[in-house]
Amino acid sequence: MPQTDIPAEETKLVLNDELVSDEMNDIISYRPHWIIRWGITLMALVISSLLLVSWFIQYPDVVTSQLYLVAVNAPKKVVARTDGKLEKLFVSNGTVVKKNQILAFLQSTGNHPEVLDIRDWVTQTERGIQNDHLEYLEQSPLPGWSSLGELQPVYVEFELVYQETLQVLEHGFYPQKMQTLNQDLTYLADQDKILGKQKELLQQDYELQKTDFTAHEKLVNGKAMAPLELGQDQSKLIAKASSIEQLEAQLLNQKVNRLSKQKEILELNKQIADQRSKFTSALYRFKSQIDEWINRYVVLAPDEGRIQFISSLQQNQNIQNGQDLFFVAPDNRSFYGEIVARQAGIGKIKTNQKVIIKLESYPSSEYGYLNGKVEYISPFPVRDSSFVIRVALPEGMKTNYNKVLPYKNNLRAVAEIITKDRRLLERFTSQISDAIRR
Repeated sequence: MPQTDIPAEETKLVLNDELVSDEMNDIISYRPHWIIRWGITLMALVISSLLLVSWFIQYPDVVTSQLYLVAVNAPKKVVARTDGKLEKLFVSNGTVVKKNQILAFLQSTGNHPEVLDIRDWVTQTERGIQNDHLEYLEQSPLPGWSSLGELQPVYVEFELVYQETLQVLEHGFYPQKMQTLNQDLTYLADQDKILGKQKELLQQDYELQKTDFTAHEKLVNGKAMAPLELGQDQSKLIAKASSIEQLEAQLLNQKVNRLSKQKEILELNKQIADQRSKFTSALYRFKSQIDEWINRYVVLAPDEGRIQFISSLQQNQNIQNGQDLFFVAPDNRSFYGEIVARQAGIGKIKTNQKVIIKLESYPSSEYGYLNGKVEYISPFPVRDSSFVIRVALPEGMKTNYNKVLPYKNNLRAVAEIITKDRRLLERFTSQISDAIRR
């Protein structure tokens, strides 16, 4: 648009053969700011940058659920099994103990050392029974304790069976009687040999007498000998036969005696076997009652680990049945997480997916979070149509802040399972696509 020079004193501008005011002239002749002149370009650059950044930024899909932290070798709780006083305390907080180590004595009418001593005797004897070596009883006699409290009547009953069992051992009555019976069988066998030789001699004598009788009988038939003499020979033959029958009767009586002795031996063997079996049953019954007593009045470590007092304990303190006394925390512990996930989003969860675990007891803003990995997904639903998911903890209780958190029972956490890393741009476009499809 052509401009015409106007004198300064004039206040009119000719535009398209028209006159305009000075204000309009100022507006038309004003040069815009660079933001206005480059605004579209700048806006385009900003939008392009945002699109580029949204392409590189990944915003994951997350399935959130409740998680419980589980220790593979969890601390074992030790509780009191009876009411009474804490008679003796053997450990302090932090003591490292072995499995079945004695931690404390609870009040009882029985003497704890005596009961433990007789328990050791029973254990050793049990090994002998398993090796069929009851002769151990003669080498290690039953201790004569008299301060066993509730176990005293049981001990007296067992002692009676024990004394009976000693009679079936090597130096007892039954083996000596067995030895006597075996000697009787030996004597009977020797007598059988003697009687057998006597029978052979009598049989030979009988055969000779029979030969003489036959010869004399022929002579009598030929009238060469008187019949009276034949009768005498016949009488001798009958006497010889009678002697043989008497000897056979004696041999039969010997056989009856031998069978009787053998029967006594069989019965004696049965009595010995029955007594051994009776002792075995009595020993196991006695052991069971001792273990029950120890379970009530002796506090033992359930596993190897470090003692953690649940509350302050001291000797002569009154203890109630079922009261929590200690935790025994093993040093070699490993952990995993357990999720009971509902069906919403379960199809997105796969093994080896990353899991961010934020413990309720340790705020993630201060302590960080634990890193986990989906290790197992149950193929079938369990309670309430939910699925059990096991989460491995490759770094244990170490958080992303390099802090190792102490494990406590029943720790709860919020688990964020990262099912898929999607780009931010993909999320925007998918939302736009969803809106268009609707």
